[in-house]
Amino acid sequence: MKRRDKSVSSRTRVSKRGASKSVSSRRGVSQNRAPRGGILGRGASRTGVSQSGSTRRGASRLKAARIGVAHSAARQTEATVAEDRPLRARVALVTGGGAGIGKALCLALGRAGAAVMVNYRSERAPAARVVDDIRASGGEAAVVAADVSLPRGARKAVETTVRTFGQLDVLINNVGEFLHKPLLEVEPEEWRRTVQSNLDSSFYCSSYAGAQMRKQEWGRIINLGVAGCENVRAFPNTTAYNAAKTGVLILTKSMAKELAPFGVTVNVVAPGMVDTEALSEREMRRVERGLPMRRAATLEEISAIVLFLVSEDASYVTGSCIPVSGGWLL
Repeated sequence: MKRRDKSVSSRTRVSKRGASKSVSSRRGVSQNRAPRGGILGRGASRTGVSQSGSTRRGASRLKAARIGVAHSAARQTEATVAEDRPLRARVALVTGGGAGIGKALCLALGRAGAAVMVNYRSERAPAARVVDDIRASGGEAAVVAADVSLPRGARKAVETTVRTFGQLDVLINNVGEFLHKPLLEVEPEEWRRTVQSNLDSSFYCSSYAGAQMRKQEWGRIINLGVAGCENVRAFPNTTAYNAAKTGVLILTKSMAKELAPFGVTVNVVAPGMVDTEALSEREMRRVERGLPMRRAATLEEISAIVLFLVSEDASYVTGSCIPVSGGWLL
């Protein structure tokens, strides 16, 4: 309205000036006893009309230009948002999202625009801090307490996510306990817990989430494996863990084939040594000397692969195992 008022007042001023000139001209003609409405008077009158029409046309062109610029700016803004936050319409559930790789994945998904459900089993404070970090950067996030190694816990995590955000598009099966111990010294409960937290949790969560994604006809499931899980070989000190992770790969391939007709992909990301600050600097240096690249993977490198696999660019990638190990265990 303000722009239109300015245009009207401008036209009014121009019109008045034109009328003033015309009156002045006619007076001049009268004083010189020239015929009423002489050449000078008619010319001034035409000049006044011409200025008013030109102003209207100029205002219309200016308004059209401003609208065009506004539309162009809006399109550029939308393109920038789509590029910077490609997952802004997606909802993700990350199991074990309060620390380590899980935390890094939650933050990366949040930065990409996804609404993130951060799962934890017993320690709420770290998971709540992850939620605070995501919200501080303008994202959406919430926490859910559930032991996803049990069927009821996995179901709770999935149902809470759908109830909170209205859908579930991305599942990251990250949770899983690590056990380093000579095979013949492993207690039955240690074996059970290692297999349950790594393999059973992936099956339960994927089953409940897969059913939801099948209804939506779109979904991404990422299972965290371990470098070397695609090869059958001896791991005397980590037998339970590696057996569980190889089981995760078989589960992944089977579920990928079953869910493929519904637009749901299922893949494994298999990290090697990752710098999660769990080891002291001295221990990490010792470990890194045995790696082909002489360094561990960063959390950002793991996150980058996961973000690719959950994107539209990876819509035809399913049933795959992608090692992020810097050549370790080749």
